[in-house]
Amino acid sequence: MKPGEVIEHPWVNKSIENAQKRVEGNNFDIRKHLLEYDDVMNEQRQSVYKLRRRVLGASVEQTKEMMLDLVEDSIISMVDRIAGEKKHPEEWDTKSLEEMVREQFGAGVDLSVLEALTREELETKVYDVVAALLDEREKLYTPEAFWHVCRIIYLQTIDALWKDHLREMDQLREGISLRGYAQKDPKQEYKKEGFNLFASMHGAITGDVLTKVSRIVITQETEEDYQKRLEAQREKQKRLMQARQPSVAAQQGASAAPGGAGKMGAPGKPETVRRDQPKVGPNEPCPCGSGKKYKKCHMLSDERAAG
Repeated sequence: MKPGEVIEHPWVNKSIENAQKRVEGNNFDIRKHLLEYDDVMNEQRQSVYKLRRRVLGASVEQTKEMMLDLVEDSIISMVDRIAGEKKHPEEWDTKSLEEMVREQFGAGVDLSVLEALTREELETKVYDVVAALLDEREKLYTPEAFWHVCRIIYLQTIDALWKDHLREMDQLREGISLRGYAQKDPKQEYKKEGFNLFASMHGAITGDVLTKVSRIVITQETEEDYQKRLEAQREKQKRLMQARQPSVAAQQGASAAPGGAGKMGAPGKPETVRRDQPKVGPNEPCPCGSGKKYKKCHMLSDERAAG
């Protein structure tokens, strides 16, 4: 064939047409699956944004109502865990419920004083204790300040956990196609797993918000007061360090003194012994004048005296 000559044949044209159809069909399926996955995320996104708008536009009374609703939902979940429908009242572990309330809300509740041990009594008792705790904080810090801080905490918690949820959904989407090897529909598995993750995120939001709200401490300290307090702490630490340095130096001087005991009672450095007269060799005449060699005269007696 000559360069640039057009290849024309019914078989070639049919093969190219079939290849184009397969490629277009594959691309269509990919776009379709992407849209179905995006629909799942879009539903969750709309739900979260709706909650954020509700919190952003809430007044003081509306914020209080939202927080009490979260408290009620959390208490119902706690009671379900220790007093399920299939459990007899004698099997209910009220001590565990008291511990859960203490960890979640930082409030102590005594459930042993209840006469009629029913689910409604448990929920009412715990709710009254937590509501009283929030009312006390509200009176202490004024409703405007307290519920404003609660609203800020609510928004920050939603944003932080929503970002974590988006990362988890991306990881789920990357490996969900492998479910097809187990004869499972990846799209249905993605919807189911995504719903479970979304429900877990909502539970985490409720738990984190209530834990923080029940432990709010609002101070009247300004930035200037805060800097002064830090400076006072630094000065105090500096004075303590200066007070410790003389005592350390005294201990080091005592341990280094000649003949003195160290920190752990170690003996001092021994003194050097110096001779008053020159040393006499063993074969030299004895200094006593006897005419004998020193080793045969006074050498042994001198060694005993030196020893």
